[in-house]
Amino acid sequence: MAIAAQYHRKAAEEHNSARANFNLGFMHEWGLGLSQDFPLAKRHYDLAGEGYSNKAAAIALFAMNIHQKAVKFAMYLERHVEEN
Repeated sequence: MAIAAQYHRKAAEEHNSARANFNLGFMHEWGLGLSQDFPLAKRHYDLAGEGYSNKAAAIALFAMNIHQKAVKFAMYLERHVEEN
């Protein structure tokens, strides 16, 4: 996955590929070959929406917001279980 991320990054930077930005957003959202980083995932989804499909990017951003809230909630629960 890390090698795929390198190729996507190259395509995004050198060719302004919306599909590569979308894939990088997905990889950052889920931590696939890259660190999980929601703000960076959002940035890539936003860049993808400029040249790919606004609907696909909008759906991905909506789903990512739910995913991010679920991760934060799980971390919150984990902290409170450890404290008690």
